[in-house]
Amino acid sequence: MKLLLLMFVTAIALPGAQGSAWAGDEGIRADVGPANQTVPAVFVRVIRLLATGPDGEQRSLYEDPEGRVVPLMKMDKLGESVITEHLPTGAYYNLQAGLANELMVATVDGRLVTMPYTRDGSDPKLPLNGAVLVAKDGASVPGLVPQFVFDSQHAFGRPRNRDHDEDREHDDD
Repeated sequence: MKLLLLMFVTAIALPGAQGSAWAGDEGIRADVGPANQTVPAVFVRVIRLLATGPDGEQRSLYEDPEGRVVPLMKMDKLGESVITEHLPTGAYYNLQAGLANELMVATVDGRLVTMPYTRDGSDPKLPLNGAVLVAKDGASVPGLVPQFVFDSQHAFGRPRNRDHDEDREHDDD
């Protein structure tokens, strides 16, 4: 149920996401509040960014035990945190953001509600679409966005096959 709620909150947070809304060491900025916000804003704490490098090895592009608080719909900002000095140049793909097990929702009335991201207490990994391109002079991130993969049949407790739907034939499955 929490996953379904997360997906719903995330879906409604997209249209009203603030372009300048950022949270960092100083905390969530004042411009994420009732005056500028018409839908809840969802934040996560990113601890690491993992990717498959040009050599096929999985590497850490960013790691911070304290984490960086990022709006869920602004994951492209993670590219600013990539440390390139020990990375081979090339494209990094199969990106995963390692998150702390906390989800923060800034409500339209200015409250910050914190809740666990997962039920079992494990630190979640969020797959990201896009790539990080590392060159000698730094990194660029063309279109890094969260990958929300959600099986609607599973969400409603239905089996993956269509046996629950007797009134229709599914010979094409």
